[in-house]
Amino acid sequence: MAIKTRILVVSDTHGRVFDVKEAHKADVVIHCEKASGRTWSPNRRRSSLGPLGEPRRLIDQAKGAGIVFLDEVNYEFTLQNGACLRVYASPWTPAAFLGRAFQYPEDEGHEFAIADAAQAVMTHGPPGGIFDYTDWNTRAGCPLLFGAVARARPLIHCFGHIHEAWGCKLVKWKDDTSSRRRSPRLHQFSNIDTEKSVVIEKLPNLLRGEDDDAESAKAKTEKIERYSRQGFCSTSHCHDDANTLVPGSHTLFVNASYDGSDSGPAGVLDSQWP
Repeated sequence: MAIKTRILVVSDTHGRVFDVKEAHKADVVIHCEKASGRTWSPNRRRSSLGPLGEPRRLIDQAKGAGIVFLDEVNYEFTLQNGACLRVYASPWTPAAFLGRAFQYPEDEGHEFAIADAAQAVMTHGPPGGIFDYTDWNTRAGCPLLFGAVARARPLIHCFGHIHEAWGCKLVKWKDDTSSRRRSPRLHQFSNIDTEKSVVIEKLPNLLRGEDDDAESAKAKTEKIERYSRQGFCSTSHCHDDANTLVPGSHTLFVNASYDGSDSGPAGVLDSQWP
């Protein structure tokens, strides 16, 4: 029997503190952050957290509070509500110039070994073509990551990294499964049914534009203020909702980059987990 599960997704807090409100209560919190610094593992992270090994000690200590640091691998959790949640996690992002943690050369790529049974994928960076537009009008997402997600078709893929691309979209995959066996660098237009996909929210739709009339500008301002007050943008995709999240046919993509000046934590998902 499916169990309704509420997920709070957040990313890119960068050490900032925000108030946890009653409305933030969820069955599981997914934080798509990665270790910072200029080294390659939590044990070697150079930061204000202290000497060598201190970050790993803090991570181990946090387990007592129900916080689990996910290295790159597939996981399976049994939540307190009884739901089983199968997660693939990876902190790796492409970079033209290496120097920070968990980056790989763009020309070399990276293998994202998402299990076929994964229900949730959490990465730090976006997949190529999905909420990855930068302020310089370039795409910063990884096409290899998109290919891996397009083949696995999890219920949700959450990430961050590109703050200006904050948003949430319910993607309908094309029924033709042959495309899932092609090159690792799958393209969104050959795999996504755009006409049946739905943008739930995205940052550009909230920003006032030169062509906005007074009514549109007011509506955008009110929406941002509402998101800021409640601390998140919510969406629900259970079997009795208008936009149902169907396993194998849909993936909910969430860029949950946190920005205290905008909308705060980006996504709360109500969904049915088998």
